[in-house]
Amino acid sequence: MKVLRCVLKLAAVAAVAAAAAYAVTKYWDRIEDMFYVLVGKVKDKKVEYFPSEYEDFAD
Repeated sequence: MKVLRCVLKLAAVAAVAAAAAYAVTKYWDRIEDMFYVLVGKVKDKKVEYFPSEYEDFAD
């Protein structure tokens, strides 16, 4: 009985892994687009921690 439970758990883990791999391959273009949108938003809101050394000399 313990062996059967172990086999069923392994089969369930394999099924979940296969479903995740399928979802990633199916929606890869949407995942990639979302990543680039996120990167663009982060770049837009980026705070400049080290201002330019010539900023003090602006007229």
